[in-house]
Amino acid sequence: MLLRVQLGEEQKYVKLSELTFNAFLKEEVAAGEGSQPKRPCHINYEAKALIEKILTSKPGGERIMQEYGKTKSLTDATRRQMINILVAEMTETHGTSPPKSVRVMYAQGIVALFPYLQDPYSQHGYDHYYDPESGSGYLAWRLKTIRKTAEERGASVSKSPKVGGPGRDRQPFTYDREPSDEDVEAAIAVLRHSADENTVREKIISVFE
Repeated sequence: MLLRVQLGEEQKYVKLSELTFNAFLKEEVAAGEGSQPKRPCHINYEAKALIEKILTSKPGGERIMQEYGKTKSLTDATRRQMINILVAEMTETHGTSPPKSVRVMYAQGIVALFPYLQDPYSQHGYDHYYDPESGSGYLAWRLKTIRKTAEERGASVSKSPKVGGPGRDRQPFTYDREPSDEDVEAAIAVLRHSADENTVREKIISVFE
């Protein structure tokens, strides 16, 4: 096959074999697809199926997938909602400190299901969702927030007064009659031999009220 080429002001014909010409056409087609996002060399189909299953079964998940289908992107608000849904499922299954492999799998699943969301300039393409080297990313930050909230709630509960403990409000005893000597001796006996606070309290109240 002869191919005419322009070289300066001269035109020349170059003979190409059929195989070479077909390879040339394939290179042209590949160059035209350069505007598409770079896809990972290995797609984790298991991770992709996991993310799709979570989003299609949780409230708000279908809307996230519809938005991506129309725009090939997600707004910041929709991305945050997606992260919240996925991390809620992750912590329900694996706790608030899931293994690194689980975090990586979720990040891989996101960019496998939504290829236009991957970062073509990062090492793995999913690093902005979870970077296994630095431990950062949207998934990691959400997990950190959940752990911090849980710790603050635990601290608040531990500081609250315990029922019947030292922090319990005490009301002064009042009585309308003078207790007899027998009543006082009985109350003293209870105080000496009973370790049950409720029993002691009830006995004192019965004597002095």
